Formats: sequence, structure tokens, C-alpha cells
Amino acid sequence: MRLAWNEPLKGALYEGEAVKKRAIINLLNKTMSAHKRMFMHWHEFSVTLRHLLRSRATIALFENISSTLSSSLSDFITPDAIVKLKEKVLN
Repeated sequence: MRLAWNEPLKGALYEGEAVKKRAIINLLNKTMSAHKRMFMHWHEFSVTLRHLLRSRATIALFENISSTLSSSLSDFITPDAIVKLKEKVLN
């Protein structure tokens, strides 16, 4: 894998941006009131909860689809030996 000449510069740029972002967040946290800080915590929590509930609903949907498909397609997926055995038993 060949590294470009600007790879070290990108790392330094990303580190500088992260430090700058953290400094701005710290400045905002220090200057905002307690009510605003509590509102921000509540807002972050509610957004995270919404994402978790949406993910849980999506997982349940795919589990439901998977179980429905596996039960309805099991006749088509069974090996021929089992099908022939069933026909032999029934005849």
C-alpha cells in the first residue's frame, strides 16, 4: 500500500480539528447556564433513545421477515432425499 505525501499532514490536521472542537465545546459548557446544560443533556439523551428505539424496531422487522421466509421457503429448500423419503412413506 502506497502512502501519499500528504498523509502525515492529514493526521496533524485531524488532530488540530479535534483539539479545536473540544476547546469550543468546553467553552460553551463553561459559559452556558445550568438550565441550558441540563436541556442539552436531555436533548442528547432523547436523540440517543430515539436512535435505539428505531434500531430495535428495524431489528425486529428483519427478524420477522427472516422467520417468515424461513418457514414459508422451507419446503423449497429441503434436500431431495428427505422429500423422496416423505413421498415413500406417504405412498
